[in-house]
Amino acid sequence: TLREIPCAWDFPQVDPTDFCLPEAQVATWGGFVFVNVDPQAVPFSEYLEALPWHFAQWPLDERYLTAHVVRIMPCNWKVALEAFIESYHTVAVHPQLLTTSADTLTEYDVYGRHVSRMINPVAAGSEHLDHEVADAAIMRATLGADAAGVEVAPGATARSTLGDLARIALAERTGRDFSEVTDSELLDGIEYFLFPNFMPWAGYLTAIAYRFRPDGHDPDSCVIDIMMLEPTPENQPRPPAAPTRYLAPDETWADAPELGFFGRIFNQDGSTFARIQRGLHASVRPSTNLARYQESRIRHFHATLDEYIAGED
Repeated sequence: TLREIPCAWDFPQVDPTDFCLPEAQVATWGGFVFVNVDPQAVPFSEYLEALPWHFAQWPLDERYLTAHVVRIMPCNWKVALEAFIESYHTVAVHPQLLTTSADTLTEYDVYGRHVSRMINPVAAGSEHLDHEVADAAIMRATLGADAAGVEVAPGATARSTLGDLARIALAERTGRDFSEVTDSELLDGIEYFLFPNFMPWAGYLTAIAYRFRPDGHDPDSCVIDIMMLEPTPENQPRPPAAPTRYLAPDETWADAPELGFFGRIFNQDGSTFARIQRGLHASVRPSTNLARYQESRIRHFHATLDEYIAGED
């Protein structure tokens, strides 16, 4: 509200009730705060579409922030977002994951206008490999040196064994019961996207949330937030949220130990950004070819973006 006008008598035309700062719509979901500067936008509950129903099994507001790392990257925010919305890039960008990530078997789903999802199977070999990956190899690639003390029981698989280990580890950390939780919820990369720039992961083992933003008015730069979320311990006070860490220009994701091994993976993703941005400027083609299925979430994102830019209701 307008607090004071010096010499208010000299502004008879000003009604203080009409001179407020612009207001925004604010709503919360899953422990996150969402802001919309359009006062005519649809209610947030309607905008979320099926997302709350999908996350009823994995309530984000029952998690706490264990890491929040922010970094400026040399590309447009849409280029960065696209790098995290499909598994098609795994064979070129993350070759070390082919032993434990079935990238070509990823499921892609589009829900309504604002929500999409992918499920990347973990503890299974990629079809890009020219050989079948044995359970022992999956265990070594996943557990490292700790795999020596773990055996895959007769009739079990590396995936079911790793699922059991995850149930035990989560129960010890949180005091909660995970006996009825599926292997997919414990192991797989289940990533949702809420248009235009928010990506929360579902499941239990590692819940991550991404946010992608423009870097001021520079179209060749963007800001990425990576947040790590851990289930809150049963019957205990919520642990304090981790402080936000802003990486310096000479630092990489791997310089943030709170990201664990994900820091190196995020560095692999980011290694392509500057080249892709330069390629978009240099290309003489007016459009980009995208895969029909594996990049369907990218196409859906741009279709929705085009609708908003065109002002379509």
